[in-house]
Amino acid sequence: MFSLVLVCLDNFQEYILTNIAQLLRLGHTEIYVLTNEHLFPEFEPFAPFLKLVSVEKLDDPFDFKGRSTLDKGFRGGFWFHTSARFFVIHAFMRKYGVKDVIHIENDVLLYYNVNEELIGTFTEQKLYIPFDTFERNIASIVYIPDSDIFSKILEHYDFGKNDMCNFSEIRKRTGLIQNLPIFV
Repeated sequence: MFSLVLVCLDNFQEYILTNIAQLLRLGHTEIYVLTNEHLFPEFEPFAPFLKLVSVEKLDDPFDFKGRSTLDKGFRGGFWFHTSARFFVIHAFMRKYGVKDVIHIENDVLLYYNVNEELIGTFTEQKLYIPFDTFERNIASIVYIPDSDIFSKILEHYDFGKNDMCNFSEIRKRTGLIQNLPIFV
């Protein structure tokens, strides 16, 4: 069974609630939201169906926050937060031993239950992510098998580049990332 993980850092995006409502309609039961404690009340309508995880209680062994040189001002820290989410997800998986994670961006709606449709899709112990070119990925939906594989990937992260550029370069260097098939 896959665990669905959404991340909401510092800036609340109301459309995440639409996403959660859609996931619940589809019958998902393992939904984690990794967010700041001060944002917990925003998720109150769905709290009984979610596992809210405080990012303040996660330990990032890579120290992304301290090492990143990404712009923290543009659009509320957009580039910083899009990359930071992966280090938060890693810290979460590591701390709680969660495996087989499907991470979706807050504005990406699924139209099927991943536990019914994606079984057997991920045949190797690799991270799967869609690429729109050989040099750039779109982290709209990502499969992460476990924190050990993710650690090996994040060890190669360039803290001066955003996530869209990083994973294509890491893919070439490590062979630990596959293209997520988005259609047959």
